Amino acid sequence: MAKSMHTLLQAFTEGFEAMGKAKHEEEEEEEEESSDVELSQRRIEKFDKIHSGISNLEALTSQLK
Repeated sequence: MAKSMHTLLQAFTEGFEAMGKAKHEEEEEEEEESSDVELSQRRIEKFDKIHSGISNLEALTSQLK
């Protein structure tokens, strides 16, 4: 009886460890995804600034013609 209880307790412990590990890995993946989103947003902002600058230059140069 004690051996089966020990085995059962060991199985529960292993299950909880596996769930904890899976949760930790999932959190890491979410962090990576959020950093990818932040990187994409920064790139979009940079391209918007570049586009704005080009538009301003086009407007200024069109007046020179």
